[in-house]
Amino acid sequence: MKRDLNRVIAGAMLAAFCLTGAGCSMLGATLAVPVGNTPSAAPGPEMTTGGAELANLESDEPQKWSRLLKEGREHLNLGHYAAAEQSLLAAFRVSTRFRKSDIRRRVSFGNLERLASGYLIAHNEPSAARVLRIIALETKEETEFSYPGLGDLHLKLAELQNLEGATVEAERSYLRALGLRIEKSGRNSPTLMGVYQRLSRTEITNKKFQRGVVHAEQGLSIAEAVLSPDAPDLIAARLQVASACSEAGQYIKSEAQYLTALETIRKVVPGTLTEAVACNGLAYLYLKTKRLDAALANVDIAMGIVDGIELGGSGRAMVLDTKARILAADGKSDSASRLFDEVMSLAEAARPLERRTLYESFESFLKDQNRMIEAREIRRQIDELSGLPPDSSGRQEAQASQEPESAVAVSTPGLTSDPAVEAAWDSETTEVGGASAD
Repeated sequence: MKRDLNRVIAGAMLAAFCLTGAGCSMLGATLAVPVGNTPSAAPGPEMTTGGAELANLESDEPQKWSRLLKEGREHLNLGHYAAAEQSLLAAFRVSTRFRKSDIRRRVSFGNLERLASGYLIAHNEPSAARVLRIIALETKEETEFSYPGLGDLHLKLAELQNLEGATVEAERSYLRALGLRIEKSGRNSPTLMGVYQRLSRTEITNKKFQRGVVHAEQGLSIAEAVLSPDAPDLIAARLQVASACSEAGQYIKSEAQYLTALETIRKVVPGTLTEAVACNGLAYLYLKTKRLDAALANVDIAMGIVDGIELGGSGRAMVLDTKARILAADGKSDSASRLFDEVMSLAEAARPLERRTLYESFESFLKDQNRMIEAREIRRQIDELSGLPPDSSGRQEAQASQEPESAVAVSTPGLTSDPAVEAAWDSETTEVGGASAD
């Protein structure tokens, strides 16, 4: 049982690490929540009280807040999550009208977080994300001092949004979390390391490569200042910089970071999943720079580790995908095609963002092989994952290519970045602006 559990965890980690194709962009940033899409319960008669109570609030707000909260807690204790949501949200909205120092505000906040946790336990991530999104909207002018834990809430929301494939919204949630932590603990706080890594990973997914590099390097700078050279969190920060630089075309810098990380990994504990992640990322880098022999050597090391720990799922799919790309680039189309068949089989059970990454890789291979009918079918599935109408992908890509990187796509209202963070970004881009590939 323990061995099976470790394999499941390892698979989820590697899939997350390899998501951008560079091999390690989510190192240390996985979300420990159940996965599933169980729908929330249908509203019933017991859910009508919350809205009615909120509509009739007058001078007895404290008493009605107490009733709503009690009602919501009772539903929550019974596992009636949809009914609990109705009442607890009503109580929370009442509490936002109390003084900022009023403990009832924090109590309501905490109960809604508990509700979101209940949804996660019930394998209902969409409802958990909905609750966290509502809290985020209602507290967009607040700080960690009025709502302790607000930054953590935005981190949880961002991870759930990433699982849904809503990466633009996830980026905004990470920026909000970053701003809250900076406001509370300062710009050099160790608590920022993980936020910078997750933000960088999401920015790379959103093709904001220079931002991804800058934020990854900020996380690494803090890690180097406070951690020992062989600390796992420092290795994670270094691998994120390597991944971001690879995607940004800064290949010399990327290779140096990968090799430094691998040297440390092999001194501490060789043959681990982290080494597989680093080797896969380095293989992808060598593929992009047309060093195919070195690419194949590194991906084979990664594949050997994956086989050794009997890792399956989307984690294995990501390493197979890298090897298939290398073989295709080396003209070994038949071998690549066989690997892609296995990748596509594993991709069926992957999360939306992972599946899209794998599908796009296969689509590119099919086009190179002039297998256009199959390529169009894969594109249709990609569009379905993205919620796009048929044949809209070309127009979407053309429009995106004409927009400046600073353009903000439509996202959840209110989940905007902190002004201090944006100001910091403006000053940083002044310093690194115009940076080109090594």
